[in-house]
Amino acid sequence: MGGQRAVVRADRVLEEVARASKPLSLSEIARSVDAPVSSASDLLDDLVSCGYLVRSDRGYRLGPRLMTLRLIAAHADAPPIDSDGLAALAEYTGLPVALAVLVGSDVVYLGSVGEVSEYAEAVVGEYRPRPLLRTAAGRTFLAFADDGERDRLLAVHAGPADAVGFRREVAGIRRRGHAISDGLADPEIRAAGVPVFERGLLVGVVVVVGRRTGTGRAVDKAARRAREWLDGGVAG
Repeated sequence: MGGQRAVVRADRVLEEVARASKPLSLSEIARSVDAPVSSASDLLDDLVSCGYLVRSDRGYRLGPRLMTLRLIAAHADAPPIDSDGLAALAEYTGLPVALAVLVGSDVVYLGSVGEVSEYAEAVVGEYRPRPLLRTAAGRTFLAFADDGERDRLLAVHAGPADAVGFRREVAGIRRRGHAISDGLADPEIRAAGVPVFERGLLVGVVVVVGRRTGTGRAVDKAARRAREWLDGGVAG
């Protein structure tokens, strides 16, 4: 098992175990990551020895290593905007908002405030990876990333034609200050993604969510207000 491939499989193993309601057996884990049992066994032994997994009832569950890493890096592990800030932002924009981060090559939503569609609530609540080109958050990450990172992400998520098409949109998105997904991920939803920067680094995206019927202008206006709020132009 190559080094990079092993890391990818380890990541998949940890997510499968984290989502499981009971300890997973060796065979269950091997099937979930499409690996031979012998290779999976070696990987699990390494994860157990480092504390990422614990053997339990002939299966495996998460170990304390992830928790200790989180505690060690608590200062750097906080979300770009906390729940109170997200609530204040939703009140200021007048529309539901969500916070997204980039995990590897995928968008993951950390939380939301305000009523959105059942589909959107499930996406946020389950912390499932989301595609880049169809989501407002993903399009924002792509547009505001540096050229090398954008090329990497497009190589993962887009074919040649789609990559060329998106690159043509980058200048306009940057000029506008937010990216739009109009029914691309959810046919009922129009959403705008606004980048969140810390010390010049892109660390997250605030997504303003509205219905496609009758709220198109409201979403765009709310995105501009979100940018204003994030830039510190709001008293309070």
